[in-house]
Amino acid sequence: MENGYAIIKHGKWKGRIKMEFACDEHIEVAMDVVVDEYEAAPIIEKLNEADQLSTTCSYCKKPAVYSITK
Repeated sequence: MENGYAIIKHGKWKGRIKMEFACDEHIEVAMDVVVDEYEAAPIIEKLNEADQLSTTCSYCKKPAVYSITK
């Protein structure tokens, strides 16, 4: 991760992809941001417990529960 972007080094999505992280409270906001930016349905993944401990929501300081990308 680099300033909210995932760095993909190979494959179909090679390059920088905007990635949002959201808690249960901010999931809808994060989805709206990705839809507005890419005009496509977002990919939403639930973070595993280890990732939840080290990742905070992009909109508050609570632990993130979801990652949202294009």
